[in-house]
Amino acid sequence: MGAENKKSDAEEILSEFNKRHGIPDSEPEAPSEPEAPSEPEAPSEPEAP
Repeated sequence: MGAENKKSDAEEILSEFNKRHGIPDSEPEAPSEPEAPSEPEAPSEPEAP
């Protein structure tokens, strides 16, 4: 058993997953969430007396 067997197994699982979620196999892979730059948290300034 080589890597080809594992790949086909993974592809089978992926296609089954796609079928359950109504995603056609022909659809190209797309990230579930588009990468958006997250705003850095501004440090809260300590209150000066």
